[in-house]
This record gives sequence, structure tokens and C-alpha cells, in this order.
Amino acid sequence: MRSKLQLFLILVFVIALALPARADVSLPAIVDSKMVLQSGTKAPIWGWAEPGEVVTVSFAGQTKKTTAAANGKWMIKLDPLAVSAQPRTMAIQANNEITLNDVLVGEVWLASGQSNMEFSIGGIVAEEKALAAAEIDNKLLRMFCHGPKVSSALPLPDGAGYWSDCSYFVEQMQAGNIRVYDSHSAVAFFFGLKLQQELQVPVAVIDSSWGGTKIESWIADEGYEMEALALRKVAAKDEATAIAQREELAAKIQKWRAAARESLESHKFVSPNLKTPQSRGSNGIYNGMVAPLVPFSIKGVVWYQGESNNRSKDYFQKLKALTGGWSKVFDVPDIPFYLVQMAPYNYAHSKTKNISQQSIYDSVVNAQYKAAKEIKGCDVITIPDTVFGNVNNVHPPHKKTAGDRLAALALHHDYGKPIICSGPRFETASAKAGSVTVTFDRIDQGLETADGEAPNWFEVAGVDKKFVGADATIKGDTVIASSPEVPEPMYIRMAWNNIAEQNLRDKNGWPAFSFNADVSQEAKKINPYAVTANKVTLAEPAVLKLDPDVINMLAPSLGELSPDIQPVVKNYMVLWCEAKKDGPCQIQWTVQAPADGKYEVSASVEGKGSRLVASCNDQQQEATVTQNGWHRLVLGSLNLKAGQNKVRLDIDSVSVTTGNRTKRFLISAIELAQPAAKEAIVKEAAAGQQQPDWFKDAGYGLMFQWTNRATPVKGPIKPWEEKVNDFDLDQFIQLVDDSGASYVIWSATWGNQYISAPVKSLDKIISGRTTSRDLLGEMADRLREKDVKLIFYYHYGYECYHSQDKAWLEAAGGHQADKSQLYENLQGILTELGDRYGDKLDGWWFDGGARYLNCHFDGSSGAEGILTAPLKSITAAARSGNPTRMVAYNSWIKPKITRFQDYYGGEGRTGFSPRELSDGIFKSGRQQGLQAHGCFILEKRWGHIDLNTPIAKPKYSLEQLTRLVKRSRQARYPLSINLEMYEDGSVSPASAALLKELKAAVGKK
Repeated sequence: MRSKLQLFLILVFVIALALPARADVSLPAIVDSKMVLQSGTKAPIWGWAEPGEVVTVSFAGQTKKTTAAANGKWMIKLDPLAVSAQPRTMAIQANNEITLNDVLVGEVWLASGQSNMEFSIGGIVAEEKALAAAEIDNKLLRMFCHGPKVSSALPLPDGAGYWSDCSYFVEQMQAGNIRVYDSHSAVAFFFGLKLQQELQVPVAVIDSSWGGTKIESWIADEGYEMEALALRKVAAKDEATAIAQREELAAKIQKWRAAARESLESHKFVSPNLKTPQSRGSNGIYNGMVAPLVPFSIKGVVWYQGESNNRSKDYFQKLKALTGGWSKVFDVPDIPFYLVQMAPYNYAHSKTKNISQQSIYDSVVNAQYKAAKEIKGCDVITIPDTVFGNVNNVHPPHKKTAGDRLAALALHHDYGKPIICSGPRFETASAKAGSVTVTFDRIDQGLETADGEAPNWFEVAGVDKKFVGADATIKGDTVIASSPEVPEPMYIRMAWNNIAEQNLRDKNGWPAFSFNADVSQEAKKINPYAVTANKVTLAEPAVLKLDPDVINMLAPSLGELSPDIQPVVKNYMVLWCEAKKDGPCQIQWTVQAPADGKYEVSASVEGKGSRLVASCNDQQQEATVTQNGWHRLVLGSLNLKAGQNKVRLDIDSVSVTTGNRTKRFLISAIELAQPAAKEAIVKEAAAGQQQPDWFKDAGYGLMFQWTNRATPVKGPIKPWEEKVNDFDLDQFIQLVDDSGASYVIWSATWGNQYISAPVKSLDKIISGRTTSRDLLGEMADRLREKDVKLIFYYHYGYECYHSQDKAWLEAAGGHQADKSQLYENLQGILTELGDRYGDKLDGWWFDGGARYLNCHFDGSSGAEGILTAPLKSITAAARSGNPTRMVAYNSWIKPKITRFQDYYGGEGRTGFSPRELSDGIFKSGRQQGLQAHGCFILEKRWGHIDLNTPIAKPKYSLEQLTRLVKRSRQARYPLSINLEMYEDGSVSPASAALLKELKAAVGKK
């Protein structure tokens, strides 16, 4: 046997023979004339030269130099480029000089997959060919075609491909040279064309696809590693052979490239034929068809594949590996990755044996839906309307629909266009009296059917899961389905069949997505509470499930109340209970404990002198309220048993009279927490708490509630995009500068979910709520120039039965009993904004309710007790991009709802007494340990939303404001002065003059 040293020497020798001399600088196929570079990124340019040789790249006024490494490889990265449709030259100089001509800057996408992506413009229907032919003079749409199909056991340094514009490939199509599975993907062409037409910028699509391939063969090594998938690599004993094959391939590719260049220059057809050895590795096609493209800068990927994986049970995991690996190698975090749902096809018609009628849906489609929900950047389109009855053709020749719908996803998610990008998607299914009502989201203009007939392909099943066809009718934005064969439906599906051409769509023409779902049965118990006319009617108490790893909050109104205590409703939200009179009253809860355990009991109360006794399983703990105001009263610990327990709170209530006002005993919640879990939460929160000196000593700042509801001085409100475009930022910055403010609190949202910036994560949830202009970013930059800090106010809209923006909450998941989707969506928006603005964003102030009863908008209840947002993860998301960013949750929500915050919201507060604070920090009470902060309205209300009404005069005099600011500076807490603002960004002249005088009186801090 050969020694390891012998093997090593052989490998070095083979590599040395195979690598051509690099005396002349050379480039990969992807870096060539007619290419389009991705705008706004540091676009890499790379190639090979003599080791140690200096290489210079000049383009668009930039000149970059680098030195070729020992293996001859070199790379530079251009500074981010602005979009340019002007054909420019790029010069690469070393021992020799290469000039690349007609280089544009715009948007670059990669199109990949199997035969339906490979399907060329040469095979599409006549009417689509005519549309393509009309673009023959379009120089702004380009394609890079990876012509030959190349696989390799090892990643190839260069690939077989060429750049061309419409004049070339349309000409070849018209001449009949491009066959059905030659280069120039039809889906990629129509995708790129739609983007180019809508964006009016240069667009390039890199076409790298191969019919009949499985997803496994396209996954990068990095993706296999991320998902711990088994990767069949070249064995050590075969490595020398693999290297030799790779170099043989490289030589063939260089010869093919030379022939291709000659064909292009003479406008002849570029033959895709190239004989190559087949790879035995798991991902040989990635190595041959994608690795040579890396690290060319791209925006995202469109992917049409899955027919060859129609029985793969792990397709989702492989999608994660594919997207994660490509995201890493192309250096595009959360890479946009848009999938095509398979068109109807009779797989049993092919040679495949023992294939079920639902195979493609149970495997690929199901995984695509999961990917769209769980993989950042992913989404999916559906195309059942492209086969026109021919379900025995796996390659529907109508490709424009797929390309256009993929482009709609990109235009909406990545370019902020307020367009429809989805058909109706399944939302809920509920059974009543033997029928199932199905609701959908993302409906545009209502539901209809494509043929005017009843909705087809609906099936229902009972507990036996035997599906039968169901009669279905459209009722508003719902579909009602039933079958006499299934009196108690438990499951429902629509078009969950390989050959299903469903006719359900919205009136915009987008087909509904297939679905397969469980049916929610009508609740057996009546709601534990109902809110009507500001009165709460309690019904059968809920069983409240305990989580041993969190602090569990038990709402009094979800327990059994004695006659002497009653719920209190504020703003349609059940927040606390109040004793009707002095003396004894009682609350009892039924709780479900997962295991035996000790729970510490605390009560969030107000009512000095009242005595509380908590008891469970013949144990009791008691304490007396000794403080004024809301605070936590620790009673002690109780042992709970696995299963149901009765926790009772006996109260001997005492009223508190202050001046002419008498307040009865109030209780907001009982907290149950395992001691170790509570201690860990408190320690973790304290460790991450921010108390920056700049905020202590800020003196005062300005606050503005300016969003889509802001009104003009006179006349109607402008549309959101127009309003933001017309905002006078110069005027605003001057106002802040004249006022002497140290910081600004600015509304990212206020009740309604509209953000004055491009926000992909919000666009993905609901359209029309963001803007092309990044007003928030411009504001952050301008304030930073003035050394003024910036805090965003964010109201995420959830206020139980009372919501100003129901459409947003329904789209985001706030209407569901399980609010996890809502909070995931919220965190996605916060992360995107936080990462974008980095250290230019100094804080957040959250509003809108983070702890309410677990209810949703149809009046039903999850019956799980108080809904507490995942505040730890929300705070972590809020600090994305700046770990020292401050966070507060509006504190009128009593009691304090989270330890994962840094300062007190202080709504309505103009100051604090010395006994409350120590160096600006609360010494006790609900806000203990937090930085104090006051916030008050200067005029009439938080934002100017009254049409044709002038802003009211200031409520405070200069003397009053001066006194408040001097007191706050002495005690080291800031004050936020809220101003009303008109639509154009102007404020009341009287208020502006008052603030200018305040600056003169107290001086800017």
C-alpha cells in the first residue's frame, strides 16, 4: 500500500500538471462582458494569475488592487454600486489586460431546479413566444446560461456558461435553434422580464438547472453540515482520480467556452453539448453547476424542483440545507428563496410504481408550506391553472404564469412594491352541525371560482380519516363544505391530490393554495368570560395550565369569584378585580401542574392594610399589604401535585382613602413560579439590563406620534407613500435643534401598523404598509449628525377586543388563540429594523398590550389564562444590531409586566418625588431597579389626528417646563415632551416658540 506521503506527492503532482500556467490573468465564465453586477453590495470579481502577481480591477470610477495567492487565485470586492443602465467597461490588468464590455449594474437572481425550470423559451406556447419576441431589443434583461450539464465529485473552479441579452436568445428562439431543454429557461426569462419591467432597472437571471435531478444533488457541503445530513464524499483512496477528473473537466470546459465565444460573436447557436464524466458524490451537480458561480453577488433564488422527490419524507430538512447552504456560500443572510408548487400531474401515468394520489403533496408541497412559514426568506407560489386539463404532461408549456408569480413575490418582499403576491391561503377550519367552514387569508377582492361552478376538490373525513368528496359553496370570504357520508367531519382537504386542478381563486385571478387540515370542533364549554357594554360576565372557570419554566400569571377573572369581588374592565380589557366593599372575599383557580413541585406565590395588588391568604392542598401562606400603590406581595410557597389543583386566595380587603378619593382593594394577578426558575429569570434580566448615563442625564427630549393617521393643516389625508415622501425632514431637524432636545422618541407605528421605511418582514405579512423612502433611516442619520439620540415608539396593535388595526392582526396571527405567530412576526420586524439602523437607534418604547387575557377577535377564548408575550425574546430582538439599546414596555399596563426592560415608560408622568428614586433609579414598587422616565402631552393629545382642526395651544408655561426640567436633571431622569404634528412634519408655531425659549432657559444638556 502507498504511504500517506506518497499519496500527498501524487496529489500535488496531479494538481500541478492540471492547473494551467497563470502567467496571463484569466476569469471565470460568470465574470464576462454583458454581465450585470448586483447593486448595493460589495460585488466580488475574481480569477487567476501568476502567484504573487498584482492584479488591478477598474470599473465605474473605482480601482482595486490585490495580489494573486500561492494557488493563483485572486479576488477583489467593489464598493457598493448604484444601479446603472449605462454600458460600461471593466478593465482587469496583470501581466496582460482583459477588457469586459457592456457591463451593467442592477438586480441579479439565480434560477435553478429540474426540468420545469430547465424548460426553455424554445418549448413554450406560441402566444408566450410572441411576448418573448417582442423583447428582442431589450438590452436591460440578461441571462447567464449554464449550457452543458456538468457534475463533478469535487467543486469546479469554473463552469460552462455565457452571458447574453434578448437580442441573442430571442433571435435563436425565432430561428428554431433553442430546443425544449436547451439553455434559456422560460420561467427564468419571464421572471426576469417582469422584474425589469416593474423596476425599470437592469435585471439578470443566472440559469443553472438540470432536468430529472433531486434536491440532494444541489445542496452545498455547508448545507449538508448545517442539517447534519449524510454526505457521500470522495474517499481518500479515490481523491487523486477525482482531482484528475476535475482537471479533465476544466480543460473541456475551457475548450467549450472558446467555442461558445466564437458562436456568440458570429450570432450562431451555442451548443450545450459537452461530454463529462458522471459524479458519484451526493452533490455532484452543485459542484459542477453552482460552485463555479460562487461568490458572484446575487439578490436571491427562484427554485422549481420537486417532481423527482415526490416521495421524500425529509424534503423540508433538505430545503433547509439547500437554502442555508446557498445563503452561506453566496453570503446573503436569509437569502430570498422562492419556490414553485408542483403543477397537477398524474405520476401514476409515468413509470413510477406504487405512488399514492397525494404523494407530491404529502412530501414536497407540505415541506414547501413549512419552509414558507419557518425558513426566513422563503415563500411559495401555486400554479394549478397552467396545465389546462392535461395532467399527463409533467411539463406544462405555459411558463409565463410561474415566472410572473415568482416575480410578484420578489417585487413585494424584496423591493417593497404594494402588489398582490399570493392567492388565498388556508387559515382555519371549524365544524358546526356537520359542515365545515373554511376561512382564508390573503384574499384579494373576494372569492370566486375560475369556471363559475361550485368549488371543487374539497374532501372531508371523520375520525377514520377516510376522505370522501364534499359539496362546497362560497359564502363571503369563506367556503362551507359538507358530505352526508361524514356527519362529524374531523379533517378537511382541498386539491390535496397529484392531479387536482382546483377552481377556487380570488377575484384577482390568483388560485387558492391546496391544503390538508384538521377541523376545530365547536367548543363544548362556553367562554370563561365575555365582554359586552363594559361588563364582564363570568362563566365556567377555565383550567389554567402551568409552565414550570416561567412565571405563571393567573387572572382573577378566570377564577371563581365570591360575590364581594368583581372584575374591572378598562379599554375593553380585563385587567384586574376590585373588592366591592371592605371585608372578606375570595378567588379560586383550577390549575394543571405538569408534575409535583413547589411554587412561590406572589400577588400583584394595591390596597394598603389588606390581608391575603393563599392556600392549596391543605397548605397556606399569608401576608399583609404594607405599601401604597401597585406592587408585588410575596406570600410564600405552596406544593402543587401533578394534575389539577385548586389554588384559593382569601382576602380581607381594606379601602384606602387619599384626600377626597377612596380606592378599594385591587388585584391584577396571582403569580406562581418555581423558585429556581424565577431566580434564574430575575438574574438573567438583571444581567442584561441597560442603564446608560446618556439617558440619565438627557434632561429632556421630544416625542412624536406621527403615522398614517397624521392629518394636514387643512384638507384630506394623503396616501401613506405620498405622505412619507412629502415629509419635510429639514424642517423637522431644525425644530429638534431649536428645541434643545437631547433625544427624539419617534413613532415607528402608532396603533396602526404602518412604518415609514421599506420593511420586508412587514411586507411579507401585509402589503401597502411600508414605503420606498427610508424616512426612519434618514432621520437617524440626521439626528446622529446633531448628536441627538433616537428611540422608536412601537405599538404592535394587540389590544384584545379593542383593536385599531384588525387587518394587520389577522394577517400577523394576533387573532389566533396561539399568539406565537404574532410574536414571531413582531420579532422579525424588530430584528430587521434593529439590524438596519444599528447603533443609530438607541432605544425602543413598546406599547399596545403585552399581557392580556388569551382572547381573540371572534369573542372566543383560548382559556389559558393571562396571555403574556415572550418578552425575553422580544427584548433580544429589539437589541439586534445594538446590544446596548434600551427597551421599555408601557407601564400603564398594571402591574409591571416584564423584568426584561431597562426604563419606565412613564406615560402621563411629569416628574417623580425624591423618595421614589435613587440616582434616577426606582428604589421600590413595581418599577424597582428601572431608570425613571417621564412622558407628558404638551398640547391636547398624543398625535394630531383631527381633520381640519389646528393644534391646540400648549398646556404648560415656560416657567412650568423650566421647573420640571431642572428637577429632572437634578434627580437624573429624563422627560419626554410630546408634540402634536401635522402631516407635513410641521408643528404648532406656539409650541415651537415655547421649546426654543426652554432651550434658552435651561441650556442644551
